[in-house]
Amino acid sequence: MLFGLSLLTLGGAVLMLLLWQQDRDAGVLTTQAERAWNLFGDLGSVERLLAFAIVPVVLAWSVLATFNVRRATGQRRSPVIPAVALAAAIGGVWYLGAELVVPAEDWIDRSIGYGLQTIAIVLPLLAFERIAEVAEARRRPLHVTTFLAITFVIVLQEMGGLSTVTATDDSTEWGMLGVKLVILALIQALGALAANEAARAIEDGTQHRYGLRSRFGESVLHQAGLA
Repeated sequence: MLFGLSLLTLGGAVLMLLLWQQDRDAGVLTTQAERAWNLFGDLGSVERLLAFAIVPVVLAWSVLATFNVRRATGQRRSPVIPAVALAAAIGGVWYLGAELVVPAEDWIDRSIGYGLQTIAIVLPLLAFERIAEVAEARRRPLHVTTFLAITFVIVLQEMGGLSTVTATDDSTEWGMLGVKLVILALIQALGALAANEAARAIEDGTQHRYGLRSRFGESVLHQAGLA
């Protein structure tokens, strides 16, 4: 699903670059530009729906993964904490962007907004760090995912995205918009790969710990039977 977002953004980038190239080669009719922007808007609508669908899936995964770690290791870890931290981060980034970053009049105010958004994004990392530590899972993918999430939020607000770009008839902006969307799609694709690797690391660590615990239990029962 995360990779699907990057494909939608890439589709918007290709559309803008083709429109820009057509304008350079033979010009673009008003009706052609309107159709292109309508298609661009449709891609943005699909992106918003997919983004909203991802949230409950990620929250459900975080609860299930934490519950599995708890069962596999025997250590008490609340399945609610990572999900709450993740939901708070999503809501916090959205609120700070709308209230601080967008209306900011200078780079200082924007930097403050970005700093607070970074703190909000780091909170889930701390929660998942504890889960990964208990499962003895690799934590580097979590760090990479967090870094790319911060980068994506800043780039999205600085350059605009598929769902936030305003249609324009200025053909000189089409090519630059296409390049910006290509950059954004690349960050999204890398973020999707990192997030999936982070999830796989926790799942593999959990499975490994469960196997060790099961073998230990079987060994104890076997020794007790011999005694």
